Amino acid sequence: MSVSSILDDTPIDPDDELLSSYLDGELSREEEVNLENRLVQNEGLRERLKILQTGWDLLDELPDSAPSLNLVESTLELAVADIEQSAPAKSWSFSGLKWPFLILGFSLMGIGCAYGFSRAWKQHRYQNELEDLAIAENLDAYLRGGDIELMRLLSSSKNWSLMVSAGREIDEFVPENPNAVRETPLIDREAKVEELPIEKLRQLNLRWDRFNALSPEDQESVRQTAAAVQSQPDSEMLLNTMQIYAVWSQSLPAEIRDAITSSDALARNKAIEQAIEQTQIGISRRSTLKLDDQATELIYFALEQIVRDRVRDGQQTTIKHLARMRERFPESSDTYFGTIAAMVFGGTPRNSLNNNSSNRRRSFWIGGVDRPDPISNAELSNLRLVIPDKTLEILDLIANGDALLETITLRAWSEEAARRHFPLNRREESTYLERYNATPARERDVIDLLPPKEIFSELSRETPFP
Repeated sequence: MSVSSILDDTPIDPDDELLSSYLDGELSREEEVNLENRLVQNEGLRERLKILQTGWDLLDELPDSAPSLNLVESTLELAVADIEQSAPAKSWSFSGLKWPFLILGFSLMGIGCAYGFSRAWKQHRYQNELEDLAIAENLDAYLRGGDIELMRLLSSSKNWSLMVSAGREIDEFVPENPNAVRETPLIDREAKVEELPIEKLRQLNLRWDRFNALSPEDQESVRQTAAAVQSQPDSEMLLNTMQIYAVWSQSLPAEIRDAITSSDALARNKAIEQAIEQTQIGISRRSTLKLDDQATELIYFALEQIVRDRVRDGQQTTIKHLARMRERFPESSDTYFGTIAAMVFGGTPRNSLNNNSSNRRRSFWIGGVDRPDPISNAELSNLRLVIPDKTLEILDLIANGDALLETITLRAWSEEAARRHFPLNRREESTYLERYNATPARERDVIDLLPPKEIFSELSRETPFP
């Protein structure tokens, strides 16, 4: 059932149809047995059967078809005419009309009761669905963050708050549909849903469908969790923490998630701190997505200056590597790229898959064992001098005074600046032959020895730095 369904009075719940058929005796024996087993186990379903049975009892008092007003008038006229013809002219009595009037009155009363019952039932169901829609809007929060005490523990942690602030700076931990339905009064929710943008409405529909796919027992459990949160004096803070936790927990290894929900307080606290630390490091590395061209250009300029300073100070490994890169790529307009790449990408290759090919590419572009020293923390700290103010604000928010996080972030930014300055044409802008011809002779010799599948794989790579 979609959200659009609950905004229309027409659809009927499948269980109501099944119960109606049961009352009418239209079910097969197997269907009756299955339904009766559900009735034994499900109190809510039994209540709905009682309500429908009451309505059916009222309807049993009615004729086979509900009379129209014209039919009622005609029946009344015929009854009166018949009585007038059969009664003495001067001895008129009301007693002869008593039973027709009573039958007519009860019939009209039955029609009114049945209509009122139907309207009340639909309105009651509609109100319940609007209440459930607000719950479904935060379904993941209630399913994964139902431990209220754990949510309070997280929200009181300074490191948690810092992690959330840093994550939101790079557009993480931002709820997709932040309580648009829940914060709207029940009477206005239908209009609010209709005002939602298409993408938000689609997300709400998906959550609504997931909620309805839950078993009745699980739905009731989610309702109880929502009610428990709502009853707390700090309910807004709790729900906000639950929303973030629902997203955050899915990025953690299973063993850490299990430890966080453990009843062992020591193990739980240790797992929380470990998970927050890992997430902060991940945020530092993913923050490269927030770098604009101006920032990366200035960072790359600062990296060129670091190479010049090393040459000026007589650092032989850097001097030799720079000379070797210029000899290997005499046609390159960027004579510093190879040495900069060797400094910022130095160390163990990150990609363990296809390790031999990865090592060959890295060795060719940034040198083998004879390479300049990796960029130092002191050199990285000098990048702050050239970073634009708005980018510096991102750095400070992510690191929040933590020297390790600042170093990790600046190192990731240096690598991103080097990637964006890769001197060859971007892979997707050239053919395989153009990529092969653009590859230096020594690298082509290596490619020529590869199996055909690996040749295409090698030429398809966007960058030599995995």
